[in-house]
Amino acid sequence: KINGINYWFKPFYYKWLETFLTKGGGDEYIPYKHYCHRFTRSIFWEIEDMIPFANHPIYRTLWGWMGAPEVSLLKLFQGPVIRKASVYAHVVQESIMPVRDLGECIENFDDWYGVYPLLVFPLRVYNRGEHSGFLTPHERNCHGDPAKGKDGLPWGIWCDLGAYGAPRDVKEGKVWDAKGSVRAMEHWTRDKGGWQACYTDMFCTHREFRQMFNHDLLDKVRVRLGATDAFPLPFTKMKPEKGIVDLESEHAAEKKAGTFVES
Repeated sequence: KINGINYWFKPFYYKWLETFLTKGGGDEYIPYKHYCHRFTRSIFWEIEDMIPFANHPIYRTLWGWMGAPEVSLLKLFQGPVIRKASVYAHVVQESIMPVRDLGECIENFDDWYGVYPLLVFPLRVYNRGEHSGFLTPHERNCHGDPAKGKDGLPWGIWCDLGAYGAPRDVKEGKVWDAKGSVRAMEHWTRDKGGWQACYTDMFCTHREFRQMFNHDLLDKVRVRLGATDAFPLPFTKMKPEKGIVDLESEHAAEKKAGTFVES
């Protein structure tokens, strides 16, 4: 059976998954393009927070063709007050860690965020040595047989764990420690030799960002091309805008230790 899950009148993919096994399962084939965009219509499952009735058959049939709201457009009209309020009452975070640490990460996500469902993506990461770039895996995390890898390179399996929605504390009317939770996730991810998704709100310092992502290749190319002052650094484009999070104490500690990196 071929199931084009992304037609506008179809149930959202994650809702379809919830009911598929309870109905006895079976075999279905999803067209490739539909599979690639399986979370597009529902913005993963965040559309429930925007349009609670978006998965209702009547809404899907009459208005589903309009698609999900454009996230970049929504952000464009967010003022600084609304933007900050959303950061401290809503979570969009992803941690990419070696697969052996997935169980621990799920438990930590429950402590940090308490958001469900969670998104789990497996991925293979190759160690290309000095050519690995930002995603340079630690040798301790590469256990794949080089003979079976791409071009004979060592590799490892990582998992991308994503949380999207209102944290448990927010739903219970409590104050959610956004800065503490996100920084704890960033610290744990760095210790495991993993990475944080760069489109999320990052509460790390520039030094911590460089510890997570290997800048050696980028720095070398910027110097070779004489472009050190031509383009902004990646962290400059990814750090939270002014007023979102206070990192003065972290910066002061780094300056005192002589490890501060200007951004």
